Amino acid sequence: MKVKELLDILSDANPNDNVAFYYLEKDVLNRGEFESFFDCMYEDVHGVRDFEFTIQNYMEVQEEKFMEANQ
Repeated sequence: MKVKELLDILSDANPNDNVAFYYLEKDVLNRGEFESFFDCMYEDVHGVRDFEFTIQNYMEVQEEKFMEANQ
């Protein structure tokens, strides 16, 4: 996906709107949670820079929060 595509998709969004993340695993749609954003800080042979979003399994996040709250 190109940044322009993402910006076009989000062009009508209010900056205060929420974004939900999902990912497919073995034909099952799973809820995810934004974990991090990373600028790869390099350009490929075509001069294109990569950015990465890391999405974590939503249930793992909830389990981690529960464990932290009960320590």
